[in-house]
Amino acid sequence: MFGVFGIYILALAIIMWIMRNYSNVIVKYLIILCYMIIISLPIFYGFSAVNLIYSFFDSPSILCIIICIAYIFKKDSINNKAMLIYFIYGLALYLGSLIFPYLDFYHDPLALGIVVLCLVIALMLTSTLCFILTSVTLFIGYLLDISMANATMCVYLWVYCMLRLCKNLVNFLVLKKQDFSK
Repeated sequence: MFGVFGIYILALAIIMWIMRNYSNVIVKYLIILCYMIIISLPIFYGFSAVNLIYSFFDSPSILCIIICIAYIFKKDSINNKAMLIYFIYGLALYLGSLIFPYLDFYHDPLALGIVVLCLVIALMLTSTLCFILTSVTLFIGYLLDISMANATMCVYLWVYCMLRLCKNLVNFLVLKKQDFSK
């Protein structure tokens, strides 16, 4: 739906993350300059990195773009519980499509509706912001006639959730290891 424009929104969210997490001004602007050159210049047969990423993984979902926009205006838009819920939701969608055909929620509208309802209820109980963002996403997807699965989950969001959960797990294990060493 958003095509390459959605990838540029993801790139802008990454630039904002760099701006917020690096304190050295010179390093910060050098990283941003290099990043902008990499995403903008043609690097492979006249195609930029953004076009290559789009050709491999398609456009981001509406929810991914809305979360990126929320991140641009607010520092932390997704808490860890909501991240886990999004990850499990994406896992159910992708495993059903790729490995377990009897769990194919992606192509069965009734099963997908039940899974999305569970997603919305779980988000309502854990994160008000993510509940609102997901509800707005479903409304926009309905208006634009986009499948609930395509509107709420994409590879970018799922991989981000997985990486952030792995980072939190490593931090937890490192802290636990330090606690036991005392």
